Amino acid sequence: MLYQGKNVTLAETGPGDGLLIRPEDLIRVNGFELKPEGACYADMCVPVSDTLLIEENGSQWFDLEAFAQLLNQAY
Repeated sequence: MLYQGKNVTLAETGPGDGLLIRPEDLIRVNGFELKPEGACYADMCVPVSDTLLIEENGSQWFDLEAFAQLLNQAY
């Protein structure tokens, strides 16, 4: 995937039409890190709802497309 001119290779993405990534890949993609407070970048944290963290087939996924919409970012 390409984010702000940086190419990030993901080992896998989740099922479906959206862009589901492994939660641990979020920091490599855009610098945000999942913490108890939410998805955090430096001192800013965005609360993470059930619509962003998805359980599919026994695996957890982070909906990067929904996160970009929440932050009014292009995707």
